[in-house]
Amino acid sequence: MALPATATHPDTVREGRSFLDHLKDSGAFGIGQILVKLTSLITLPVLIKTLGEHDYGRLATVNAASGLLVWVVLWSLPSATVRFLAGVQDRTHVARVHSCAVLVIVGSTAFWLGILSAGLSVWGADALGDPLLPYLAMLLSTFTALVSLFMTSYRIRDENRRYVSVDMAFTVLNAIVLVTAVLYWQELTALLIALVGFKAVRSIWLTVQFTRHFGFAAPDWEGFKPFWTFSLPLLFPQAMAWMTNLSDRLIIGIYHSQEVVGIYAANYNLSILVNHLTAAVFFAFTPTFSRLWSAGDTNQFGSLAVRSANAMLAVGLPVVVAISCLSPLVMSLLATGAVAQASLWIVPFVAVGLLLNAFAGYGGEVMMLNRLTGRIVLQSAVGAGTNLILNIILVPVYPLAGAAIATLLSFGVLFGTSIVLSRAAFRLRFDLGFALKVVISAAFMTFCFELVSANLWHRALIAPIAGATYVGSLYVLSGMPTLADMRAKLETT
Repeated sequence: MALPATATHPDTVREGRSFLDHLKDSGAFGIGQILVKLTSLITLPVLIKTLGEHDYGRLATVNAASGLLVWVVLWSLPSATVRFLAGVQDRTHVARVHSCAVLVIVGSTAFWLGILSAGLSVWGADALGDPLLPYLAMLLSTFTALVSLFMTSYRIRDENRRYVSVDMAFTVLNAIVLVTAVLYWQELTALLIALVGFKAVRSIWLTVQFTRHFGFAAPDWEGFKPFWTFSLPLLFPQAMAWMTNLSDRLIIGIYHSQEVVGIYAANYNLSILVNHLTAAVFFAFTPTFSRLWSAGDTNQFGSLAVRSANAMLAVGLPVVVAISCLSPLVMSLLATGAVAQASLWIVPFVAVGLLLNAFAGYGGEVMMLNRLTGRIVLQSAVGAGTNLILNIILVPVYPLAGAAIATLLSFGVLFGTSIVLSRAAFRLRFDLGFALKVVISAAFMTFCFELVSANLWHRALIAPIAGATYVGSLYVLSGMPTLADMRAKLETT
């Protein structure tokens, strides 16, 4: 499979950026993601207290279904555009690729809507109680796919902070639409119609912005082949990733009620904060990983992977500790007593699992850069298969804790599998010494919370002290480097 000629031409690739530049982008994206998540958490009490746990569970089921459908219309094309177009200056080439991608998304939507219509007419009533909901899930996935495709254009241009600002603006607007719709109609179907309409508006706006920068060009199907052949094999891993992340909602719904789905989804909504933060690292570093690999600089790639992994762990683990210790208090304020009571059986397990999933991304990145799609499929199948088997075994007996433990174990298996399978292409060497320092510092942080475990509000008050304890412990264990030493490390490429 040949790369587009412009993808590796030296004149099209920008100069190397320092590690500090990447951290700034990661920080900006991370802050943006925290604000995005806070927006989501602010809307949680409005949703669950207005709709009730039953309809919130139905909403979680629709979102889970949409999360699967998006991959059969998007076909992982953003992965290919970032992989092959990062640093490319030929705007016409970029426009032609995206024209092809849009036609693929629209054509896929038409096909699956036809299948959906035939399926509903043959099999009858919708299990969710409203025949319109599957269609709304399909449309939601389509506009989500278009948004995902055009948002990658900012990453192609290395405009990471622009990406963050656009994402934040639309996230706030989405929250306003959501709250307005749920308070006005107080009904799930009307809420989903409003969200689909807003997502459509966002995709149109992004299309206009893309056209202003890159122009419009007719599709070039011959030039699109490398993108298509790169993306198509990734459909199976994406479906398996969905199974690992979201299928537990459907399994809980099969064995139990939509109320139980709602309780689990609400707590998962807090745990996912870990995913938002760790994604900030990959967001900033992935285009550089691609450029280094295309240039054959594997030594620099390995060094950057280790340093970015250190940053991910140093931020991710204390966040896991904080949200786990504070989850009962947070969920009692944001949701219901039943949700808060279940939080300690869900949040810690899911949060640790999501952190392991983030580190599994390094092995996946190596395999993707080497186009070892067969191994990516195998890695995904192992993780998803583990998750499915464990959910089937545990969820009927332990609906909430069983699903959370299955998530943790399956992500652990996914991490181990990704590292083993990627070694043939490139041997990742994580900094285990630094990891031990982070774990010890996080243990001190946990001890601070446990000192006041009898009172949740005291835990909230002591959180700043626990955070300072973590930072101070890590600083001491790292040898108390001077400010000049730290700056010198950060400013290297």
